[in-house]
Parts: sequence; structure tokens; C-alpha cells
Amino acid sequence: MARLGSGFDIVSQGELERVLAAGGEPSKVVFSGVAKSHSEIQRALEVGIRCFNIESIAELHRINEVAGQLGKIAPISLRVNPDVDAHTHPYISTGLKENKFGVSVTNEGNKYWEKRYEKKHRRKTYCVKVR
Repeated sequence: MARLGSGFDIVSQGELERVLAAGGEPSKVVFSGVAKSHSEIQRALEVGIRCFNIESIAELHRINEVAGQLGKIAPISLRVNPDVDAHTHPYISTGLKENKFGVSVTNEGNKYWEKRYEKKHRRKTYCVKVR
């Protein structure tokens, strides 16, 4: 897949190392998942991944701290939690505000993003209208 130019969505340093060993380009890697460790964040920044999917404001702070220690600006995207019930089995539900996945679309995410980060550090922003 790497030879064909595929991108990769990963959730651990082990997966990152497998992508690299297979010849995958770090610039085509998105690091998702809710429990990124300091060492995982550091390694991802060192190899130059495309971006981190941010799952919470606390995680944003952690990534920002590691990036600062390395003298880098971390490329990020926000995983938005739209607080929408998909009417699926409760064990696999991920879009309700009580789920651990994503930043609230209505308050904390937008307010924090606008307040904290200057426009020069933002890249493309994609908006999805949720009904």
C-alpha cells in the first residue's frame, strides 16, 4: 500500500513504526486515538507526521507541551463530537457528548480554538453542518 502512495491512520507508535518500515511516508500519516503518550507524540513529531487528531482539550495541551519541548509546531486536526445519536448499539456509540471521543462542537472546542491559536498557525479548516 505504501508503494501505491496510500496514507495511513494510526493509533500507536507501533503502528507508526510499521508504516515507516513498510516505506510509508510520514507526511501521509494521521495519528488518531484517545491515549497518545509523551513518547508517541515525540516520535510522531520527530518523523514529521501529517497531523494529530485531537480528541480532547487535555490532549491538545499535552501535544502542545511536547512540541514546545522539541521547538516544533504540532500539526493538528480536531475530532469533533457533534452530540448526535446515531441510534446504534450503546457499546459502539461515539457521537454523543458523554462519549470519550472528540471535542464538543458547540462550546469548548470552538471557544478554545479561537482563543488559543493565532490564525498564522492554523491550516485548512473543514466544517461539517450537523443536523
